[in-house]
Amino acid sequence: YFASLDEEQHTSGPRSRGALRALEELDLHVGDLRRAAESYGQPTIAIVSDHGFAPPAFDLDLDAALRREGLVAAGADGKPSAWRAQVWRAGATAAIVLADPRDHDARGRVAEMLRRLQVERSGVIDRVLTGEEAAARGGFPGAAFVVAFRPRPAEGGGSDAEAADPGGQHGYLPDHRD
Repeated sequence: YFASLDEEQHTSGPRSRGALRALEELDLHVGDLRRAAESYGQPTIAIVSDHGFAPPAFDLDLDAALRREGLVAAGADGKPSAWRAQVWRAGATAAIVLADPRDHDARGRVAEMLRRLQVERSGVIDRVLTGEEAAARGGFPGAAFVVAFRPRPAEGGGSDAEAADPGGQHGYLPDHRD
């Protein structure tokens, strides 16, 4: 595993000059490995990618949204001191987990917050899956909801006032081409 391309794409984005340089460097390393392996015979070599990459549309602070809903309390130091719902970020998706899965009030408040955010930030949120929908797709066991973010369109831009992250991200739902 060569981490340089992943690291560069996080920093400068996919298909950036830096990412293309990292890819060219990886090509040289693969050539070295191939020559070394062939010196011992005729190996079978398979080259695979572990995931795709796309620039994120815009960022959305779900932790702050949960604090505004009163579902996360902060101590004097500003760090969470108690929570009824918590965000687990996974690149371009985020699971929202309830401290008590039987807390129907918290579940309802999170569901309403996410419905509101989907309308207010439609260019950011691709879709929201229930925990059951996410589990049926093989991911995020124990999550109450999974928020899937949109990748930025290839041409860039967007009308949101927040600046997009110049880098790239992985962890989008698998039906996104990139």
